[in-house]
Amino acid sequence: MGIDSLPLSDQNASYCGLLNGRHAHWPPVGRAERRLYVERLKGTVKWFNNAKGYGFIGRSDGPDVFVHYSAITSEGYKSLQEGDPVEFEITEGQKGPQAANVIKAA
Repeated sequence: MGIDSLPLSDQNASYCGLLNGRHAHWPPVGRAERRLYVERLKGTVKWFNNAKGYGFIGRSDGPDVFVHYSAITSEGYKSLQEGDPVEFEITEGQKGPQAANVIKAA
């Protein structure tokens, strides 16, 4: 599974300086145009409990990642199904690494 880059605004840059042991990259542009590029990871939902609102995403290039329903980027009822391909970022949660900005991949 691969890694992509996603531009984020300066507003979000303060908490994205270091992700999963890797530094985020600043392209060489003027300060007003500066954007943070965050690695997007791909994985597959191992399991997700709708009643409890959390589960885990499996990755081929690292350990499984905790995912909470609030990290799912979708409209309406936020849920994932076992086997769903997803794209996500990793942030540091209260109990360690967790998925953020999770979207279902095609």
